[in-house]
Amino acid sequence: MDLDHLLPQQKYPMVADTLFKRESPQNYNIFYLLPEHLSNLTSLTATMKYLALAVLLSSLLSLSNAACYVKRVEPGLTHCLDEVDKTWHAVGSTWRNSNCLDCTCSGCCDSFSTPRQIPDDCVSVFDSQTCEYIVHKKDNPAVRCLVFSSVGK
Repeated sequence: MDLDHLLPQQKYPMVADTLFKRESPQNYNIFYLLPEHLSNLTSLTATMKYLALAVLLSSLLSLSNAACYVKRVEPGLTHCLDEVDKTWHAVGSTWRNSNCLDCTCSGCCDSFSTPRQIPDDCVSVFDSQTCEYIVHKKDNPAVRCLVFSSVGK
């Protein structure tokens, strides 16, 4: 079938609300995708991909609020010193120090998550024996509360 005699909008009709709008003789709204519009559509798609990636990466930032630090390990060392407890540990081992940090010779991270959003009638208290926050009612410590969000581990 020879389509060369047809107008471009007759060759490439496509109903879509984001494409180029033209009025038809019957006053119906018809949308057309013409070859010259494909480069605009491609760049729009690429822009949308980058926007989606930016939104994804910015949402991941909230997941990475654990407090960690890194230490340099000198080659050939067999043991390292925990700077908090002043105890020696073998390279490759893991331990929890008295500040509730999970450590290796190359660094330490918090071993707990810190509550950020709790109900107004609740309070969070850090238990250094179990290395966790306990969230309970202000007027009754026996009643635990829900934590809506927290940061850390």
